[in-house]
Amino acid sequence: MIVSADIASILIRDAHTLGISEVYGAGSIPDGPVTAERVSVTVQPLKADTYWSSAEADLAISVPDAAGAAAAERLGQLERAARAALGTPYALYDGTPYRYAVASSGMEADTGRQCHFIHIKIIFKVLNVKN
Repeated sequence: MIVSADIASILIRDAHTLGISEVYGAGSIPDGPVTAERVSVTVQPLKADTYWSSAEADLAISVPDAAGAAAAERLGQLERAARAALGTPYALYDGTPYRYAVASSGMEADTGRQCHFIHIKIIFKVLNVKN
């Protein structure tokens, strides 16, 4: 059985493949201005369906602003890398099948944290059939 905390762990593990060392889950995301590239992961509750339970997850890949402006080239590189690296057609976690895919992505600004970020929406599905 996979629960929302497991989904967060899977996405945090997979986010490390982007080469960014600072990866945070909900509850551990630092406050204040962003001073280095970082990824934050939040997961919504699982919703049961006939065959697949699903949850939406959000990844924010934050890049500090340079001289008050977005580092657009770097944000574009990270968005392309994330769309290529994140997602799996099928895998197992503790014997439970799952899959996930990027549903959408785009650049947004966070003036309070002095950064721009790539917001990635993930649809995560867990097989809801018992053997």
